[in-house]
Amino acid sequence: MNTEREAKMAEIIIVVLLNISLQLILVFALSRFILTAFRIRSASIRHIVWLCVVLSPLVLLPMNMIASDIVLLYPGNFYKPQLVSSEANISQNKYAIDNMRYGKKSLNETDYLPSDIKSSPNHIALTQIRNKIPLLVLAIWIIGVGRGFICLTVSTIKLRRFILKSDKVTNEDYIRIFNEIKGKIGLSRNANLLVSSEIQVPFSTGIIRPCVVLPSDMLISDDKLRMILIHELTHLKHFDDLINLMCQTTKAFMFFHPLYHLAVKELGLSSEQICDIYAVKITGTKEDYAQCLLDFSQASIAGFPVSFSTSRKSMSKRVRFILEGEMTEMTQRKIALLLVSLAVVILMLSSIRIINPASARAQAPQKAQIAFYSTRDGNYEVYVMDTDGNNQRNLTNNPAGDDGPAWSPDGKMIAFGSTRDGNPEIYVMDADGNNQRRLTNNPAYDWSPAWSPDGKMIAFTSQRDGSSEIYAMDADGNNQRRLTNNPAHGGAPAWSPDGKMIAFYCGRDMNVDIYVMDADGNNQRRLTNSPPEDSLPAWSPDGKMIAFLSGRDGNGEIYVMDADGNNQRRLTNNPAADFHPAWSPDGKMIAFVSLRDDGNYEIYVMDADGNNQHRLTNNPSEDSWPSWFDPAYAQAVFPAGKLMSTWGWLKKAFH
Repeated sequence: MNTEREAKMAEIIIVVLLNISLQLILVFALSRFILTAFRIRSASIRHIVWLCVVLSPLVLLPMNMIASDIVLLYPGNFYKPQLVSSEANISQNKYAIDNMRYGKKSLNETDYLPSDIKSSPNHIALTQIRNKIPLLVLAIWIIGVGRGFICLTVSTIKLRRFILKSDKVTNEDYIRIFNEIKGKIGLSRNANLLVSSEIQVPFSTGIIRPCVVLPSDMLISDDKLRMILIHELTHLKHFDDLINLMCQTTKAFMFFHPLYHLAVKELGLSSEQICDIYAVKITGTKEDYAQCLLDFSQASIAGFPVSFSTSRKSMSKRVRFILEGEMTEMTQRKIALLLVSLAVVILMLSSIRIINPASARAQAPQKAQIAFYSTRDGNYEVYVMDTDGNNQRNLTNNPAGDDGPAWSPDGKMIAFGSTRDGNPEIYVMDADGNNQRRLTNNPAYDWSPAWSPDGKMIAFTSQRDGSSEIYAMDADGNNQRRLTNNPAHGGAPAWSPDGKMIAFYCGRDMNVDIYVMDADGNNQRRLTNSPPEDSLPAWSPDGKMIAFLSGRDGNGEIYVMDADGNNQRRLTNNPAADFHPAWSPDGKMIAFVSLRDDGNYEIYVMDADGNNQHRLTNNPSEDSWPSWFDPAYAQAVFPAGKLMSTWGWLKKAFH
């Protein structure tokens, strides 16, 4: 696993933790506000509220993976690793087929070498530092989590050994009172009554084998014994030990969050107060029970993860609550209603992203744009511009080669090919160029990505099986599978607007022609049959036509045909090559690449019938591969885009 990939994984984990932490602040603040503003003193209500707060990270974690974002703060790239290509000898084999199809200039190794500034020692050193920052933060968090689990494990083992050394109570009066209290509070669990000389205060523990442990030297009246047993057995009835174990486990992960520690204390206090209520209701003696608590206030059972052992400060709160508080419980119906309400609130808050992670879906452009690649900066980069050619800007800005951009249907992401890891792979990035991340990782060449209309899949060309074939993968890079299997080279997949078919070119039958197939690779059939080649298909938005490049007139020209291959007709007619058509989302225009001006690669547009051809770019370098997006025609994509970005990257980081 290289440093950049490790840094990316660390970045994702850190941002997810930060979002959970900040969401927890909102949950805590809202809970505290409700309890304070409405002067809620009921122990049952406060217990449920704080239980939801304490267990909320268990909900926030998966929701941060799958929920939609309401971004309150977007700081750009959070510890974004700077990608630096270390490969100088980039092979030209990947582009051999492209050159044949596109009339592309042949490349040499220097086309992908970084500039002096990008390859300077200072730049590389800064990149290494930026990569190490998230790794260092993640290492600190892992150490803290490990320490928490070690402490919890040691305490649990210590408690288990203590229970094994404790003796069963033989006093028949104690046993009779113990069984009597079990019946009164309705405890159905098979609990034991133990005694030990190593403690000074009674306590209850045990999830599978529950028990109450009494100090061996405790000399009290039967009435006080009843109070103690009612309190401790109520803990067992409410499975407080199980809740406490969940809290302590979650606290090991959230050890750095002070409000989480405070919420656990509040939960412990409310749990004790509920048990106090039971004791007072059954015995009917507030003052005597309060005095009983004070008698044990100087004792300690520190070192055991038992129930919610409280501090002396909490003990004073309990005494005041007993003497002045509300001695009533909520009905089961009210408890269920409160739980559902709090769960809904937490789910709503979980969709709020205080910090937008590297995996969060970006915003789509507010106006129509054309993505393309350009060599104006000395190497291949992905650019975008307005549809009139204005406002051209670099999105990728990487010393390696980035090309072949393709908009996602909702316009929030752009897929593209890049050689930044030594050979061509498929990457995606936000529409503003942030959060560039790799989807494929194969020693062979992967290029020419194309999104499915629903945004769930990306088709692409790959040489991983020897010849250029059409592959498809999920939008997170998983489930990569081959669709075509032919010795002849094929490429440039293009989805039909309904997502049911894919058009592509292939050199089978000794001629390069346009083919279509079902989206699963079945039912492959040829649409064109004209030497020397027809390639680079592009479906019209209504699915009725396919534009393509054809060399049938001696040089590359843009043609269109019906979706079934009939009615083939030429749109451009120029002595120079015209190629790579791309429809506007409304179907009224077609962008394309032409060498008609001094043999330079420029992007042009024309009406869908071939009229009104005019140039958009004017640069002495190469501008090519247009891809059109218009927010007015944006399509909603797979709602698990969040899952794709975060969870997909976490899985791929381990590959």
